[in-house]
Amino acid sequence: MLKSLHVFFLLIIILLFTGCMEEKNNSAKIVKIGLVTDAAGLGDQSFNDSANEGLIRASKELPVETQVVESSSMTDYGPNLNAFADLGYNLIFSIGFLTKDALIESAELYPDTHFGIIDEVVDKPNVISCTFKEEEGSFLAGLMAGLMTKTGTVGFLGGVDMPLIKKFQSGYEAGVKLANPDVKVIVKYTGDFEDVSKGKDLSSILFSQGVDIIYHASGKCGLGAIEAAKNQKGECYVIGVDGDQDSIGVVKDNEGNIVKTVVLTSMMKHVDIAIFDVSKLETGGEFIAGHRVYGLKEGGVGLTEMKFTRNKIPESVLAKIEEFKEKVINGDIVVPTTHEEVKKFEVK
Repeated sequence: MLKSLHVFFLLIIILLFTGCMEEKNNSAKIVKIGLVTDAAGLGDQSFNDSANEGLIRASKELPVETQVVESSSMTDYGPNLNAFADLGYNLIFSIGFLTKDALIESAELYPDTHFGIIDEVVDKPNVISCTFKEEEGSFLAGLMAGLMTKTGTVGFLGGVDMPLIKKFQSGYEAGVKLANPDVKVIVKYTGDFEDVSKGKDLSSILFSQGVDIIYHASGKCGLGAIEAAKNQKGECYVIGVDGDQDSIGVVKDNEGNIVKTVVLTSMMKHVDIAIFDVSKLETGGEFIAGHRVYGLKEGGVGLTEMKFTRNKIPESVLAKIEEFKEKVINGDIVVPTTHEEVKKFEVK
């Protein structure tokens, strides 16, 4: 009964929103695009927010109406996707690998509706799948950590222990190894992507073990890692993930002056670019089901501009990162995606 009410009210909300937008542009064909977040929802300052940024850009630059529905749990994915389809939305995005099963069911139920999924591959004639070479951006994060550590020990904080997150870990470990093979990497997993307190606790343990830089791929748990870094007396950093988390690490005094910053850089995973690209295809009548992959070459991953920490990073470090970034783009370096590949990894 509660589930039925949830879907009913969701339909009402979307219907009201759609009605308000009908007069947006009568001179052009308006494409309706919906986006369903995973259970972490908006405000994660990472993955879902990045997807939403792509949708916001589409709403400004393309003839579209857009709407976002946040999922509270995994059981919401299917009803939320179907609600958009029932209302005649042309393109519906499903954010995150955990939404795959629900997306498959919806794509089969609504064969005339187009769908997009992030971080998974669904082989259906009405689905575009977008994945990323997370290992390539993580490789640059590892180079940064390996070149910048003062203790000789760095950390990796993962969310759920699974192949996708292993790509982040493997790329990071390969970058650290290339920067300095003597640097130790300590790894911990939170077991989920939402428990901020667990992220903070495990990060505090890592810092107590001599780690001075943590790279996280743990969703909202990473906010806890940043909080733990702020509480350290010594110079400790976190490398953010997915979105630009650099500003989250800024600590100010009562007068608004920056006294400390703990996010060294962030490994940007440009979900926003994928969302915009597929939206543009839809509005141009060029939607073709298939698999799109975004790496360094495609501008799908990379590091931030380090607005708050650039003055702390030697030019020699930045030059080294740029050098190996170009080698990855040119195909001279293939970044590992598994632990076994990391063990064999070497650059001649």
